[in-house]
Amino acid sequence: MKWLQPPPSLHERLYAFYFMRSGWRQDKVILEGDDLLAVRGQSQLVGYQSEVNAILKRDARSLLHPLKCNEDGMFMDGNSRLITSDMNSVRLALGRFTAYWRAKCTIGPKKCNVRFSTCSSKCADKAIFFCDVQWTIYDYYDFNWWEPYGWTGRPFHIFGYWTTATGGTVRRCK
Repeated sequence: MKWLQPPPSLHERLYAFYFMRSGWRQDKVILEGDDLLAVRGQSQLVGYQSEVNAILKRDARSLLHPLKCNEDGMFMDGNSRLITSDMNSVRLALGRFTAYWRAKCTIGPKKCNVRFSTCSSKCADKAIFFCDVQWTIYDYYDFNWWEPYGWTGRPFHIFGYWTTATGGTVRRCK
């Protein structure tokens, strides 16, 4: 009864794609839907996203000082990291993959001499910031030449794309 079988896992679909031989086929797979959500839920990637949010807040804080009162600005940042998958079907499918991010941010307008009780001077400059963060994951699916399946399939590229947003308020005591 085929209709009672669970759908194939990400690992099983990628493995089947590796051995697909009929006609022309793509050399890439774009992860979407539940597959992309499973990859985005990997603990190292979730932690990395938190680190990126902290980096962008630090960037905004460093840009606050050069801004003039009521002025706003823009900044960009980006980087990448090799991520190791958790022990589940994503680990079987991807193992390790690279997560890239690129942020475009706005800050301001800067409000000067705002009353702020935790500053020793009771005065601070502050501004809000907002960032759109574009994420890309990348992996290359292949077997090593010495492995049994290394000579029988066709390697391919795996991509996944999504966007997140972050923001907040940054302050600088006077």
